[in-house]
Amino acid sequence: MPKLFGKKGLVICNQNKFLRSLAPSLARARQENKVELFFEQLFVLWFDRFPEDEDGLEDDPDHLAWLISRRKKVSPLISI
Repeated sequence: MPKLFGKKGLVICNQNKFLRSLAPSLARARQENKVELFFEQLFVLWFDRFPEDEDGLEDDPDHLAWLISRRKKVSPLISI
C-alpha cells in the first residue's frame, strides 16, 4: 500500500480502519441473511462519520432533525 500524506491520506486511512472494523458484522449479516439491512445501516454510519461537504446544511434545523432520525434507525446489527 502506498504511503499516504496530508489530510486526504489520513481520511483514507481512517476510512480503511472503519471498513475493516465492520468485517465481523458483515460476516454475521451474511450468516443471518441480513446483508441488505447491513449495507443500509453502513451507509448511514459512513456518511455520519465521513460527511460530504454540506454547504450551509450544518446549521439547518431540518437537516439536523433528519440526521438524528437516521441515526436512530441504525440497529445494533452494526456495533462499532
